[in-house]
Amino acid sequence: MSHNSPPRRWRRVVLALLTATLAVSSGCNLPRAKLANLREVHQPNGQMSYRGQVKNDMEFALSSALANSPIHVQGLDGLTAEDVAIEDPCGIDLENLNDLADANADDIFYSGVQVEAFGWLGPDDQYILGRERAVIELGHAAARLGLEEPLVTPQEAATAEELSPVLAGLARAGLGTLPQALEDELAAAGESESQDLEAAIEAVRALSLDRAGALRALAVCDVLFHRSDALRSGGSIEAKRLHELALELQMQIVGLALGEVLDDPAPVIRAAAYEALAKLPGGAPSGLLQLAATDSDPEVASRGLLIVAHRGLPLERLPEDEREEGRALWIDFLVGQCQVPDGRVSFAACKALNRVVLDGPGGLRAEAWTAWWRSLNPDRNLPLPLVNPGSRSTTG
Repeated sequence: MSHNSPPRRWRRVVLALLTATLAVSSGCNLPRAKLANLREVHQPNGQMSYRGQVKNDMEFALSSALANSPIHVQGLDGLTAEDVAIEDPCGIDLENLNDLADANADDIFYSGVQVEAFGWLGPDDQYILGRERAVIELGHAAARLGLEEPLVTPQEAATAEELSPVLAGLARAGLGTLPQALEDELAAAGESESQDLEAAIEAVRALSLDRAGALRALAVCDVLFHRSDALRSGGSIEAKRLHELALELQMQIVGLALGEVLDDPAPVIRAAAYEALAKLPGGAPSGLLQLAATDSDPEVASRGLLIVAHRGLPLERLPEDEREEGRALWIDFLVGQCQVPDGRVSFAACKALNRVVLDGPGGLRAEAWTAWWRSLNPDRNLPLPLVNPGSRSTTG
């Protein structure tokens, strides 16, 4: 036997690890591996990275298992090799986002990993197709979570310095112990005494968090779910409280991310954002849908109008006694938009009118709809088409 080959008993260990890894890989698509790869091909601000360590599911599982093991087996050192050149980070980006979207969102850990990825890369991914895919998945997450509307970043969010000891305290409460460096950080912040998990959860809830802060807090929750089957199952009172916190953080991240992408410079991303909002349980808020339909980019404006054509008017949020007036205002608005010179917008507006006016002239000709409107409103001026000058039509 060569001195460089692993002893026979270690070969058995490696075989056991491989067998376990194959079993895990066949049962799920290892969302942690997908998120890890996304981090390898991006810098923290979402810019693409061209050096890193991208791993397939088996490599990720093995390297994770061996990283926490006292066993060292020659021949497997390459699994934790130094960074190498990444030839196609954009392709890897999109592939791992697609794979991550297939994870079982009914599992609190998997759904958390999804929101970590999509809530980060929806607004921040440099690669436009990756950004679009993440925004589409934000829409599915918003529907799952029952989000009512996009959120606005709080003006006075907790700083990283304020958040760090609180999250370290949550980690310690869930894990029992922390690495000495983190224990020292807690002591320096005056947090040397351990809290129970419920108190640590309430300390997180007491902070006002922006998207970055909420992403950091969710990442700690996901680590706790990954490390503890008891917490992941939600069987105990403490575990249920941690589930509640994780879902609150998921909703906050999704809401903040959707709020940001509504102002994305790329029309395709704004269009995807409005489509995502249409998946909310109450539909897209009426004002935001009209904002979409008046976007200066015809692709976005037509997409907003087609949401009305496919789903009907967004009147569910209005009180019953205000819906008839709301319907009349929307019809006026759509008649105005059917006169937009761009054929895509005019077509979409006429299609929306066909959906909401059952006794109208029908068809997709703006002239027919304006004549119909004049016949019903002889003493009023014809509504004018609207274009939002604040919309951005660049393709960055």
